[in-house]
Amino acid sequence: KEIKGVKGWLLLFVVISILSLISLIYNLYSDFFIYLWGGLIGKIILVSTFMSVLLTLIYLILIFKVSSYAVMAVITSLLYDAVINFSIFVVLLNLAPSNVSMLYLSVFLILFNLAWILYFNFSRRVRNTFHLSKSRKGIRCGAKAVDSANDAVIGTFAVARRLLISE
Repeated sequence: KEIKGVKGWLLLFVVISILSLISLIYNLYSDFFIYLWGGLIGKIILVSTFMSVLLTLIYLILIFKVSSYAVMAVITSLLYDAVINFSIFVVLLNLAPSNVSMLYLSVFLILFNLAWILYFNFSRRVRNTFHLSKSRKGIRCGAKAVDSANDAVIGTFAVARRLLISE
């Protein structure tokens, strides 16, 4: 029996993504001006949240269209989030090393993203649902996906820097 369709762990991922998207949009709406006037870190959070909303919307649309591009969009978004969470971890480590709960949360979110990347790389359900080659043992998360995530992170910091300079 060939397992396919948005069921099982893939369904859980979609539900978590939708809840996360709702939370991100709510946070943007409720804290927009706090982030906007919150200095460089506030602007970075604002721009990175916009990017996360955009990337999440893109991959959810691709998942519901059952596009083979959905997997690369998900992996790129997860890599982007992992890099952002790592950046937050480094900033917290330097600015507030005593805030252990935030450090643990950053590490948890990084591991959470990496676990989903592994799932999308090696899941038979993902491979069958999105009509990927059956000869592949996993989706290669190569330099192209990492470069896309890095470009998105660099773009986020560049936009935040421009916003800060324009004040």
